[in-house]
Amino acid sequence: MFDRIPRAKTFQAGFTLIEVLVGMIIIAATASSVFYGVTYARAEIRKIIIRERALEELSGYMDYWVARINYGELSIPDQNGDLSGEEVVIYNPTDPEDETLAIVAKIYRDPIDEEYSSYNANNAYFILSARIEWIDHLSNNEPAEIYMETKTFKFK
Repeated sequence: MFDRIPRAKTFQAGFTLIEVLVGMIIIAATASSVFYGVTYARAEIRKIIIRERALEELSGYMDYWVARINYGELSIPDQNGDLSGEEVVIYNPTDPEDETLAIVAKIYRDPIDEEYSSYNANNAYFILSARIEWIDHLSNNEPAEIYMETKTFKFK
């Protein structure tokens, strides 16, 4: 009776609203993951830079005291160490006048012990130890420390 008349197929190019929203959600999730990863990597790199700078400061400090011991310029107060600490700036990313972002460390020197070798009682050596401590207030306020110790002789 009723014959169906075939309709012409209509084809529309494009995406539906749901497809576009799903695509936007996927792109947003990927972008936030990349942003988080970059931020985390920058924070870790900054921590490494701060640690390297602290190690440089401590190495220079130790070299200074080793040279003083080697050339016999060590007085009695010097042998007692520096337990109050000496402040050094190990990180200041912006203006040197703005100290709110600067990370200040303290270098402590333990009392210098004079030891004698079991092989030669006439030849004394000195044990020099120091540490540098700082708190990284730009991340999560965790304290950090590097300790260094060396033995050296006094030249005559």
